[in-house]
Amino acid sequence: MNSARSNYLAWKLKKLDVGCLFARQIANRPQDYGQTIECVAASSTPARIASSIDQRITRLLGSPKTVAAALLFPSIKGLEQLAAGLVALREKADWNLTFTEMNHPIGDLVAVGITRTLPMGKGTVPSEGLVLGPFVEFPPTRRAPVAAFEIFVGPPLLHDPKTKKPTTKANLAHIDMRLPGDSAQKMWDRSIAGRLKSLGGREDARAKAKVAFVMPASMAKKLGVCP
Repeated sequence: MNSARSNYLAWKLKKLDVGCLFARQIANRPQDYGQTIECVAASSTPARIASSIDQRITRLLGSPKTVAAALLFPSIKGLEQLAAGLVALREKADWNLTFTEMNHPIGDLVAVGITRTLPMGKGTVPSEGLVLGPFVEFPPTRRAPVAAFEIFVGPPLLHDPKTKKPTTKANLAHIDMRLPGDSAQKMWDRSIAGRLKSLGGREDARAKAKVAFVMPASMAKKLGVCP
């Protein structure tokens, strides 16, 4: 389990495919930025995977030391097993999943969006999750050595860190990096360039923030979630 954590962080720190400088900086000292990393053993059935995710995220939502969660699944080796567990989150309160057809050079895919409702002021906002793992269907920026699910669970910023408009959704960009002056903008610009380079110089819809993960359309049909 510990090797899964170290391998995951080493991939973020050393693999050039991870173009996001914010992710690399957090991986160097996760605890300093409020990221809690946990290994999840339950993987025998989709229901157990979903329950493990739901229970851990609900617990971390109440932790004052945690603003972002990274759940690792070292025992999951196949995309279908992981996808089935994630799809089962539809049965849990406060989770929402969307399924969208995607025509891509590697084949017909289904893009899955995963959000978890977070409290914000007197209301709520959805927090977008990301799925990573050693699967050929994933873009290079998400091809981690171990299956993982990351999501922001802290108090969302009042204004979106990218658009500067009032927040309507949260994501990992809401982690407060505590950067001085224009350092954040410089890192953001360099991250965009690094991300594009890792994607081979052209945008890839699979790597969009709103896309948690993709799977082949045939797999989505098997799981009963074809759009």
